[in-house]
Amino acid sequence: MKTIYRKETPLIVKQYGERYKITVCKYDIWDIKDGNNSRNVNELKLDSNIKRARSKVYEYAACNEWEYFATLTLDAKKQNRYDLGEYIKDLGQFIRDERKRTGKSIKYLLIPEQHKNGAWHMHGYFSGIPSEDVTHNNNGYYHWQRYYERFGYCSLDHIKDKDKCDSYIVKYISKDLGGQAIGKNKKLYYASRGLNTATTLHQGYTSKRLTSPDWETDCVQILWCNSLEEALNYISILSD
Repeated sequence: MKTIYRKETPLIVKQYGERYKITVCKYDIWDIKDGNNSRNVNELKLDSNIKRARSKVYEYAACNEWEYFATLTLDAKKQNRYDLGEYIKDLGQFIRDERKRTGKSIKYLLIPEQHKNGAWHMHGYFSGIPSEDVTHNNNGYYHWQRYYERFGYCSLDHIKDKDKCDSYIVKYISKDLGGQAIGKNKKLYYASRGLNTATTLHQGYTSKRLTSPDWETDCVQILWCNSLEEALNYISILSD
């Protein structure tokens, strides 16, 4: 791996709902040109895809209001449990039909997961499901009746700690999912259109580093702030 350093490196500050993310890169550009690198191109591409997907999933999770954490399964009598493409297509049509039927803006953020036997199910967020279509089941969770009638068992749980849920949902984006399981040119997550995204508050360069980042790798430092005032203070310090 060939790394090109420069004195100043990118500084980016974004707002995710009520939180603020400060990103300080440790170098500006890196090019992968070394044919003797121990990791092949496919592995590097997979890592890049995983990181991008995790970042986007967290962005959608944090920047939008969600009502339920959902687990969606498939009944073999109602849907092919092994064909993810068919399931995604049919689920999308089902949600569009429900929007038309109810006049509700049903929104979702879903990540597929594969059982060891190859069958698929989904985890993720929902909002806008009509309350009259949600019932309480025997396991202490809520139940989307119309999904059950069309596809199979599902469970919905009201989100109690959004920050924890937002961090947890990202973990479903795994190397197993991004590798052989989901196949080439397939999405690692599915989100409804029109979701809120992060707002860039500042984009520039800095020659400084964070002293106590929340997360750090060889490439980047990340710090989360809980107020705009705190974020602006860091921008001032890092930009001096």
